[in-house]
Amino acid sequence: MKSTVPVGTGDKVRAALEARGLTNVGYVSNPEFLSEGRAVRDFLEPDRIVIGAFADEDGAAVEALYGGIEAPVVRTDVASAEMIKLAANAFLMTRISFINEIANV
Repeated sequence: MKSTVPVGTGDKVRAALEARGLTNVGYVSNPEFLSEGRAVRDFLEPDRIVIGAFADEDGAAVEALYGGIEAPVVRTDVASAEMIKLAANAFLMTRISFINEIANV
């Protein structure tokens, strides 16, 4: 999952997969932190890579996809990865609101 989703989405997806007997399908939350107009640069030179997984082997498989990209890898559980993305978005919104208010002064 690359998108911004509410905390708990991964648990719901995992439960839906298991209800269908798809226990062999892994689930990893791997939020992106890309800026508009700088997506390629942000992907190739990220300040961090967040990987939240239910199973260590699924997290390791996603981490291997980033081979050759030098950045700290933050390995967490799925809910924490979802929360990291929400917190990053909230902080960005706060910064933008603050600078807009300063501009109004």
